[in-house]
Amino acid sequence: MRRVPLRTVPPADRSAEPGYREWHQPMYGLCSCCGERGSLERHHVVREQDVRREHGQPWDLRNSVMLGRWCPCHRDHHTGAHRLPASLLTVPNLEFMVELLGEHGAADYVVRHYRVG
Repeated sequence: MRRVPLRTVPPADRSAEPGYREWHQPMYGLCSCCGERGSLERHHVVREQDVRREHGQPWDLRNSVMLGRWCPCHRDHHTGAHRLPASLLTVPNLEFMVELLGEHGAADYVVRHYRVG
């Protein structure tokens, strides 16, 4: 089997986009999912590519939840080992989703991408 590079084009420089700098500010505190203390990263509630496809603002802080940079829940979510719980979503998160996707689209997105129940 021949190996092929996954990315042949360098990623776009997004640093000039509105909200980018605020989104990437270093933070320290408790992970919203597991409560582990340490370095935090903002995690997109609605995936960045989905926000861009819907012509939304990808760096809107309402579309974020703070997760531990190295905590297992964040890592496992990105690898597909488990979904983050829907109970993690806040009112501003849900308002952003409804504005972007509509009520039915937001409800469907939560069911498809988060652990419900």
